[in-house]
Amino acid sequence: QADAYASGQAQQDNRENVFAGYVQGEADFGALHLLAGLRAEFTDARYQGNTGVPITSSAAAGGTITNGKGSILVPTSSTSRYTNLFPSLQARYEFSPSLIARAVYSSTIARPGFNQVNPSATIDAANNIVTTGNPNLKPITANSFDLSVEHYLPFGGIVSAGVFDKELS
Repeated sequence: QADAYASGQAQQDNRENVFAGYVQGEADFGALHLLAGLRAEFTDARYQGNTGVPITSSAAAGGTITNGKGSILVPTSSTSRYTNLFPSLQARYEFSPSLIARAVYSSTIARPGFNQVNPSATIDAANNIVTTGNPNLKPITANSFDLSVEHYLPFGGIVSAGVFDKELS
């Protein structure tokens, strides 16, 4: 009974489907080469798990497996749907065949891990502790800017310098 409870409490069924499309174009204007793109992503996610609640709780009415110590597992789930657009632009300017400058803007995403967004919870009534994920947690997006200058030396060496800025939200 305790093994089935522990197994059920750890069980999660999390699914994220990401549908994406990308368009890209490039153009040359003399020494300047531009490459631009736009990626669109639609995310459709479902997170399911079990929450251990005290049998005395009204939430226990939908429970399935008891641990024999006053708690029962109640199924819980949440969904999330969102769309993101990720533009990018790369510029390359050739001052001479041996001196090149590059500038890049790009945007990216980092989604939270399944354990971070799963709505299941563990309730320890004896110690007044609740451990749960946050189904309202949003992904982190970033806007990145890079600038570099490269000087190619006559016999195979290179001197380069670059700076970058990454803005997270």
